[in-house]
Amino acid sequence: MAKTSPSPQAGDDEFGAQRTIRRSRLFFVFPVIAIAIFAFNLIWEVVRHNMDQKSLTSWPFRFSMVDTSTTANILVLATGLLIARLQYARVLRPVIGFSIDDADGLFKPDSDQWRFWLFNAGPGTVVVERFEYYVEFKGDEDAGRLDMNDSRSWVPLAVVNDQLRSRGLKDGEDYFLRWNTKGAPVPPASSYKEGGRFAWFTIRGLAELERFDVRIQVMDGLGDIHERTFPFMHRLPSVTEDAIKAFRTRNPRA
Repeated sequence: MAKTSPSPQAGDDEFGAQRTIRRSRLFFVFPVIAIAIFAFNLIWEVVRHNMDQKSLTSWPFRFSMVDTSTTANILVLATGLLIARLQYARVLRPVIGFSIDDADGLFKPDSDQWRFWLFNAGPGTVVVERFEYYVEFKGDEDAGRLDMNDSRSWVPLAVVNDQLRSRGLKDGEDYFLRWNTKGAPVPPASSYKEGGRFAWFTIRGLAELERFDVRIQVMDGLGDIHERTFPFMHRLPSVTEDAIKAFRTRNPRA
């Protein structure tokens, strides 16, 4: 049975939407565990409070960790802090965006170089946790048969470079991919051109590609990790798609 492709259909605008994939253990998981413990203790103390004194002398009802009023106060305080933390996390949440343009930013039909940009439109600097690629080439037998949830389908830059070279593409001539390693900062940017240009392709390079998906994971200031996937071949401007079709017509093997 064929597996799901990591790229969407051309009209699927929901594919790759940013999502939070992991919360900080220190600032989220541990507080939630603490709230759960104190909530259980509050229920326990309420049950004990409604029992007669004789029953409270036997095990396990004689066990008491924190009295009812203290537990209730701690629970209210911890819950309030967690809600405040979640609100702050929403304010601090990064907004990872991608964009495509040509060298002049005019989207000319005869432009031969198309640039891929990465930027953070959120309020705070984030750092890269993971930067991966999924590539399918025109004419590949396995096209559309790999599972996006299989980590082996997503590869680092070194592997992508080898794949592109195996198709006869030259680094710095037909394409360029910037190395984005773990810990690299992604500062706030008000527009995509204030972000980073992490790749460019010529029409010849794009003509070799069937799919070119980029998946980035970043960590914000609270330790939460966010993920965004962008399918570049499905987001190309129409003038670029027309140029690719024309190139493939002139070069049937491309």
